[in-house]
Amino acid sequence: MLELLGKTQQKLLRLLHKNKEGLSIFELEDLLSISRTAVKQHLASLEKDGMVEHGSLQKSGGRPTQKYILTNDGQEQFPRQYSWFAQMLLDSMKSDNKDKSLKSVLENLGSNVSLKYLSKISELPIKERLRKVASILTGLGYEAKVVASKDKIEVSKIEISNCVFHQLAMSCPDVCAFDKTLISKLTGNEVELQSCIALGGNVCCFGIKK
Repeated sequence: MLELLGKTQQKLLRLLHKNKEGLSIFELEDLLSISRTAVKQHLASLEKDGMVEHGSLQKSGGRPTQKYILTNDGQEQFPRQYSWFAQMLLDSMKSDNKDKSLKSVLENLGSNVSLKYLSKISELPIKERLRKVASILTGLGYEAKVVASKDKIEVSKIEISNCVFHQLAMSCPDVCAFDKTLISKLTGNEVELQSCIALGGNVCCFGIKK
Protein backbone atom coordinates (compact mmCIF):
# COMPACT_ATOMS: atom_id res chain seq x y z
CA MET A 1 0.00 0.00 0.00
CA LEU A 2 1.05 3.60 -0.57
CA GLU A 3 1.38 4.26 3.16
CA LEU A 4 4.43 1.99 3.30
CA LEU A 5 6.35 4.20 0.85
CA GLY A 6 8.12 7.50 1.41
CA LYS A 7 6.26 10.74 0.66
CA THR A 8 8.20 11.42 -2.55
CA GLN A 9 7.55 7.95 -3.94
CA GLN A 10 3.87 8.24 -2.98
CA LYS A 11 3.66 11.52 -4.88
CA LEU A 12 5.51 10.03 -7.86
CA LEU A 13 3.08 7.09 -8.05
CA ARG A 14 0.11 9.43 -7.77
CA LEU A 15 1.45 11.50 -10.66
CA LEU A 16 1.79 8.37 -12.82
CA HIS A 17 -1.64 7.21 -11.71
CA LYS A 18 -3.11 10.52 -12.85
CA ASN A 19 -1.10 10.61 -16.11
CA LYS A 20 -1.90 7.22 -17.63
CA GLU A 21 0.15 7.93 -20.78
CA GLY A 22 3.26 8.19 -18.59
CA LEU A 23 5.74 10.86 -17.57
CA SER A 24 9.40 11.36 -18.42
CA ILE A 25 12.24 11.93 -15.96
CA PHE A 26 12.30 15.58 -16.99
CA GLU A 27 8.58 15.98 -16.32
CA LEU A 28 8.84 14.21 -12.97
CA GLU A 29 11.83 16.36 -12.03
CA ASP A 30 9.71 19.46 -12.56
CA LEU A 31 6.53 18.14 -10.92
CA LEU A 32 8.32 16.71 -7.86
CA SER A 33 10.73 19.64 -7.51
CA ILE A 34 13.70 17.32 -6.94
CA SER A 35 16.90 16.66 -8.85
CA ARG A 36 17.07 14.46 -11.93
CA THR A 37 19.37 12.11 -10.02
CA ALA A 38 16.82 11.76 -7.23
CA VAL A 39 14.05 11.03 -9.76
CA LYS A 40 16.18 8.30 -11.33
CA GLN A 41 16.88 6.76 -7.92
CA HIS A 42 13.18 6.69 -6.99
CA LEU A 43 12.23 5.24 -10.38
CA ALA A 44 14.92 2.56 -10.09
CA SER A 45 13.64 1.58 -6.65
CA LEU A 46 10.00 1.46 -7.75
CA GLU A 47 10.92 -0.42 -10.92
CA LYS A 48 12.80 -2.99 -8.83
CA ASP A 49 9.68 -3.43 -6.66
CA GLY A 50 7.59 -4.00 -9.81
CA MET A 51 5.47 -0.86 -9.50
CA VAL A 52 6.88 1.15 -12.41
CA GLU A 53 7.99 0.19 -15.91
CA HIS A 54 9.08 1.78 -19.17
CA GLY A 55 6.25 3.14 -21.24
CA SER A 56 6.36 4.69 -24.70
CA LEU A 57 9.09 6.88 -26.12
CA GLN A 58 8.12 10.53 -26.35
CA LYS A 59 9.18 11.91 -29.70
CA SER A 60 10.61 15.39 -29.79
CA GLY A 61 12.87 17.45 -32.03
CA GLY A 62 15.91 15.67 -30.67
CA ARG A 63 16.47 12.33 -29.00
CA PRO A 64 13.23 10.46 -28.00
CA THR A 65 12.47 10.67 -24.27
CA GLN A 66 11.53 7.59 -22.24
CA LYS A 67 8.23 7.76 -20.38
CA TYR A 68 7.45 5.76 -17.24
CA ILE A 69 4.09 4.23 -16.37
CA LEU A 70 2.54 2.23 -13.54
CA THR A 71 2.50 -1.55 -13.70
CA ASN A 72 -0.55 -3.54 -12.58
CA ASP A 73 1.10 -3.91 -9.16
CA GLY A 74 1.58 -0.16 -9.09
CA GLN A 75 -2.10 0.34 -9.85
CA GLU A 76 -2.99 -1.99 -6.98
CA GLN A 77 -1.32 0.34 -4.47
CA PHE A 78 -4.33 2.62 -4.76
CA PRO A 79 -7.46 1.89 -2.69
CA ARG A 80 -10.09 -0.26 -4.34
CA GLN A 81 -13.37 -1.40 -2.84
CA TYR A 82 -13.26 -5.03 -4.00
CA SER A 83 -14.75 -6.44 -0.81
CA TRP A 84 -17.55 -3.87 -0.78
CA PHE A 85 -18.42 -4.62 -4.40
CA ALA A 86 -18.19 -8.38 -3.84
CA GLN A 87 -20.51 -8.10 -0.83
CA MET A 88 -23.05 -6.31 -3.01
CA LEU A 89 -22.81 -9.13 -5.56
CA LEU A 90 -23.39 -11.73 -2.85
CA ASP A 91 -26.42 -9.85 -1.55
CA SER A 92 -27.74 -9.63 -5.10
CA MET A 93 -27.17 -13.36 -5.65
CA LYS A 94 -29.15 -14.13 -2.51
CA SER A 95 -32.13 -12.07 -3.63
CA ASP A 96 -32.03 -13.21 -7.26
CA ASN A 97 -31.77 -16.93 -6.48
CA LYS A 98 -34.52 -17.43 -3.93
CA ASP A 99 -35.08 -21.00 -5.09
CA LYS A 100 -31.41 -21.90 -4.58
CA SER A 101 -29.16 -21.60 -1.57
CA LEU A 102 -26.19 -19.24 -1.86
CA LYS A 103 -23.93 -22.24 -1.30
CA SER A 104 -25.43 -23.97 -4.34
CA VAL A 105 -24.95 -20.86 -6.47
CA LEU A 106 -21.29 -20.59 -5.42
CA GLU A 107 -20.70 -24.27 -6.11
CA ASN A 108 -22.04 -23.77 -9.64
CA LEU A 109 -19.78 -20.77 -10.04
CA GLY A 110 -16.73 -22.76 -8.93
CA SER A 111 -17.64 -25.51 -11.37
CA ASN A 112 -18.00 -23.03 -14.24
CA VAL A 113 -14.63 -21.41 -13.51
CA SER A 114 -12.92 -24.82 -13.55
CA LEU A 115 -14.05 -25.42 -17.15
CA LYS A 116 -11.52 -22.86 -18.37
CA TYR A 117 -8.63 -25.08 -17.24
CA LEU A 118 -9.84 -28.69 -17.30
CA SER A 119 -8.98 -29.44 -20.91
CA LYS A 120 -5.32 -28.63 -20.22
CA ILE A 121 -4.91 -30.73 -17.06
CA SER A 122 -7.51 -33.52 -17.09
CA GLU A 123 -5.19 -36.08 -18.74
CA LEU A 124 -2.16 -35.39 -16.53
CA PRO A 125 -0.91 -37.89 -13.93
CA ILE A 126 -2.31 -37.00 -10.51
CA LYS A 127 0.93 -35.61 -9.01
CA GLU A 128 1.59 -33.35 -11.98
CA ARG A 129 -2.08 -32.38 -12.11
CA LEU A 130 -1.98 -31.30 -8.47
CA ARG A 131 1.08 -29.13 -9.13
CA LYS A 132 -0.74 -27.53 -12.06
CA VAL A 133 -3.80 -26.94 -9.87
CA ALA A 134 -1.65 -25.18 -7.27
CA SER A 135 -0.16 -23.05 -10.05
CA ILE A 136 -3.61 -22.18 -11.40
CA LEU A 137 -4.82 -21.20 -7.94
CA THR A 138 -1.76 -19.03 -7.38
CA GLY A 139 -2.43 -17.33 -10.70
CA LEU A 140 -5.96 -16.57 -9.47
CA GLY A 141 -4.58 -14.80 -6.39
CA TYR A 142 -4.27 -17.67 -3.94
CA GLU A 143 -0.87 -18.59 -2.49
CA ALA A 144 -1.24 -22.32 -3.01
CA LYS A 145 1.08 -25.29 -2.66
CA VAL A 146 0.83 -29.08 -2.63
CA VAL A 147 1.83 -30.76 0.64
CA ALA A 148 2.18 -34.42 1.51
CA SER A 149 -0.52 -36.17 3.49
CA LYS A 150 -0.13 -38.93 6.10
CA ASP A 151 -3.79 -39.81 5.75
CA LYS A 152 -4.11 -43.09 3.82
CA ILE A 153 -7.38 -42.04 2.20
CA GLU A 154 -5.83 -38.89 0.70
CA VAL A 155 -3.69 -38.40 -2.38
CA SER A 156 -2.26 -35.18 -0.99
CA LYS A 157 -3.28 -31.81 0.39
CA ILE A 158 -3.42 -28.32 -1.08
CA GLU A 159 -2.64 -25.51 1.34
CA ILE A 160 -3.52 -21.88 0.70
CA SER A 161 -1.75 -19.33 2.88
CA ASN A 162 -3.98 -16.37 2.05
CA CYS A 163 -7.75 -16.15 1.99
CA VAL A 164 -8.77 -14.33 -1.18
CA PHE A 165 -12.27 -13.73 0.19
CA HIS A 166 -11.29 -13.24 3.84
CA GLN A 167 -13.69 -10.42 4.75
CA LEU A 168 -16.54 -12.06 2.87
CA ALA A 169 -15.83 -15.47 4.38
CA MET A 170 -15.86 -13.97 7.87
CA SER A 171 -19.43 -12.78 7.38
CA CYS A 172 -20.55 -15.53 5.00
CA PRO A 173 -18.83 -18.95 5.42
CA ASP A 174 -20.71 -20.28 2.37
CA VAL A 175 -18.17 -18.41 0.24
CA CYS A 176 -15.76 -21.29 0.90
CA ALA A 177 -18.04 -23.51 -1.21
CA PHE A 178 -16.60 -21.77 -4.27
CA ASP A 179 -13.01 -22.72 -3.36
CA LYS A 180 -13.92 -26.27 -2.42
CA THR A 181 -15.84 -26.91 -5.64
CA LEU A 182 -13.19 -25.27 -7.81
CA ILE A 183 -10.41 -27.40 -6.30
CA SER A 184 -12.51 -30.55 -6.48
CA LYS A 185 -13.28 -30.03 -10.16
CA LEU A 186 -9.68 -29.13 -11.02
CA THR A 187 -8.19 -32.12 -9.21
CA GLY A 188 -10.92 -34.52 -10.29
CA ASN A 189 -11.21 -35.78 -6.71
CA GLU A 190 -13.45 -35.30 -3.72
CA VAL A 191 -12.14 -32.53 -1.48
CA GLU A 192 -12.46 -31.91 2.26
CA LEU A 193 -11.92 -28.46 3.79
CA GLN A 194 -9.87 -29.29 6.87
CA SER A 195 -8.71 -25.85 7.96
CA CYS A 196 -9.98 -22.37 7.13
CA ILE A 197 -8.29 -19.01 7.74
CA ALA A 198 -11.66 -17.30 8.16
CA LEU A 199 -12.43 -19.72 11.00
CA GLY A 200 -9.11 -19.13 12.75
CA GLY A 201 -6.81 -21.55 10.92
CA ASN A 202 -3.27 -20.63 9.90
CA VAL A 203 -3.99 -21.82 6.35
CA CYS A 204 -6.89 -23.03 4.25
CA CYS A 205 -6.17 -26.73 3.88
CA PHE A 206 -7.98 -28.98 1.41
CA GLY A 207 -7.55 -32.75 1.69
CA ILE A 208 -7.59 -34.38 -1.75
CA LYS A 209 -9.27 -37.79 -1.44
CA LYS A 210 -8.17 -40.84 -3.42
